[in-house]
Amino acid sequence: MKRLVIAFILLTLLLPAVVGGHQLQEDLDYSFDMTTSEKAKSVVTYTLLNTGDRSVHVTEEIRIPLGNIQHVRVSEMPAEGSTYRITEDEKLIVFQIDHTLSQQEAYVIRLEGIAPNAARRSQNNWGFYWIGENPNDRPISLSVRLLLPRIFLREYEVHSIFPGGAIGDVNGRKSITWSKELQPGESLAISAEYSEKLQTLPIAFLAFVLVGASLLLLYPRWRKSETISDFLETVPGGGDLYIRMEKMLDHAKKEVLITSMWIFYIDWFLAKVKPLIERGVTLKIVTAPPYELVKSGRRWDISENKRQGFSLRRLHSLLPPGIVKMNENVHSKMIIVDEKEVLVTSANLTHTGLWENYESGVWIKDERLAKSAKQYFDELWNDRATVPLSESVNDPQAVRDLILSKRGAKGGK
Repeated sequence: MKRLVIAFILLTLLLPAVVGGHQLQEDLDYSFDMTTSEKAKSVVTYTLLNTGDRSVHVTEEIRIPLGNIQHVRVSEMPAEGSTYRITEDEKLIVFQIDHTLSQQEAYVIRLEGIAPNAARRSQNNWGFYWIGENPNDRPISLSVRLLLPRIFLREYEVHSIFPGGAIGDVNGRKSITWSKELQPGESLAISAEYSEKLQTLPIAFLAFVLVGASLLLLYPRWRKSETISDFLETVPGGGDLYIRMEKMLDHAKKEVLITSMWIFYIDWFLAKVKPLIERGVTLKIVTAPPYELVKSGRRWDISENKRQGFSLRRLHSLLPPGIVKMNENVHSKMIIVDEKEVLVTSANLTHTGLWENYESGVWIKDERLAKSAKQYFDELWNDRATVPLSESVNDPQAVRDLILSKRGAKGGK
């Protein structure tokens, strides 16, 4: 009898943990807000709700699939009882939860990121494709919402949705929502096909446009400038700078000129520039040597920069000779493509500069300005203190000595 009483007491104490899985409700919501025809701002919200009538202590690992969402940052999570990491393939973000949920308490995690290729053009239409899964041990209620773009003088018509979703309206924008409960290990593939077309405009507005066009034809001097420009930014989590940089490199046909003081974590960079070389595009890069200068009395000493040294060794081993040069005094960050467009920015070609810092830049498409920028680059490239990248990069002091000998100095900066 005594053993039965003890067993009953233990069962009563452990009951919340035993039935905890049945008390917990998991919701996973994805929102894709199309800011352009291709790119979307993404918000992922994970909610763990205690629907039971008693507290539940949760100690487990929660996996949230990221899919094609990049530059992810955690914008909301409880201050205590959770840590997280992103897997090496950047497909999952894993949270380790150690938290007691009171009755009806919700544990909320919110992520923000960018899906640069959320939609792709297929013939005359746009296609949105997404695959989600439940990598956890409980059923999860999945919801995916797609907000179609809001672009001036454009309207969108939805042609197909798979599987069936609900078409709605959010502040004058068309939306598509999919909902499904996924069992552990179950996945869901969704797609939507839609087209964009010019809005039907009032006759008076069309007449106004025609009159304006006629005035432009009568006064060609108004059209002398063909400059196109855009202000770009990077905030923690990503931004427009990297996206514009990608487009410039992808569209290059003849020549790409790059200056950047630092180039760290370069695998993404190599993945972009190696195809340029393969298709015959001239590539030139000027960056800093594998050290920094430190003032010591009246002379300058060097302090090895190991991250720059590692990147330079990778560039030396993976790119053809003659592409990369080093200069102690380079500080500009600039990309010039085909003598037609220029990107000038505060951001180095580093993970910190393109995805973590507050950085800004200006992209300009103007041949006259691009030629001036190329003249500046050529002066830097041909400067006697700008030395080619070689095996000496393994010895920072040897690089320093080489630069001093080219400059004809023996100790100054």
